[in-house]
Amino acid sequence: MRFISVPYLSLLFVIGFIFSCSEPYDFEDNSVAPILIVDGAITNLVKKHKIYLSRSYSFDGKPEMEPGAFVSIKSDKGELFNFVDKGSEGYEAEKAFSAQKDTHYTLHIITTDGSEYQSTPMNLPNSSRLE
Repeated sequence: MRFISVPYLSLLFVIGFIFSCSEPYDFEDNSVAPILIVDGAITNLVKKHKIYLSRSYSFDGKPEMEPGAFVSIKSDKGELFNFVDKGSEGYEAEKAFSAQKDTHYTLHIITTDGSEYQSTPMNLPNSSRLE
């Protein structure tokens, strides 16, 4: 009885694997209308917070920033924080602020095509103590 050595067996396995995958997969991009993507976080740090707006894109495309939108955050205490379009750097708050405990904040966006978006009111999560 004769056995095939490990190097030869490995070579046969690799050759078999290469030739078994001979039919290419034809990928079909079933994209839908671009969806607005909102990326940002408001924290308890006093700073000019940033929010990034872009549109979804096809598998082989590039992300496009959403220019010229009106972006603001309003607190349940009546404070209004407006954001300014900084191009590829996103939308930046006109003035530095920090989110306060026990206050709810709502993000409001109006795009150049007139579409309006509004978040549900949210507040800061409870902070954790490191011990």
